[in-house]
Amino acid sequence: MARDGSMPKVFAITSKKYQTPYVAVIVLGVLSVALIATNSLEIHRVASLFADLFYYVLGIIAALALRKKHPELKRSYKLRGSRSGAPVSAVIYVLMMTQLDANAFITGVLWCVLGIAIYLVCRWKYGKAGEFTLDLAASGADDVPPPEEKRAMDREYLIWKVIVSASCVIAVVLYIFPFFVK
Repeated sequence: MARDGSMPKVFAITSKKYQTPYVAVIVLGVLSVALIATNSLEIHRVASLFADLFYYVLGIIAALALRKKHPELKRSYKLRGSRSGAPVSAVIYVLMMTQLDANAFITGVLWCVLGIAIYLVCRWKYGKAGEFTLDLAASGADDVPPPEEKRAMDREYLIWKVIVSASCVIAVVLYIFPFFVK
């Protein structure tokens, strides 16, 4: 993000040996230690849960938008049921976000607003480093898995689908069960 101009340039400094953004890693480590040292780990945990759910929703929206905006892109693996399942998942994640503690929800929203503000300020101050171009060959998006790997992926997807479906049914039953037992 720093190389793209979305964060201060100092976070783009990478190790010559490992090519990792060591400044960003150190800053994140110091912030994590500070959160632990100030006994605010519970707040951090709940805010992280909010952020995880929020980013899942953003990822789902981005994936759906990409499929609609760029249907010509070759996809090596197409997830069946994503047009209906993805929006349902996004709604479930939003509902889960609203079930968090009120302070956690408000804190999560404030952190998201703060993050957007930081992004906009950095974008304005550091400008664009260059437009992003999607290199399909470098990203591996063009890679087609061998038949045995595709079968394994399909099998894993089927297992995942059964587990998620069963979990949803169990959750609904557990939710409505108290209304019928009095």
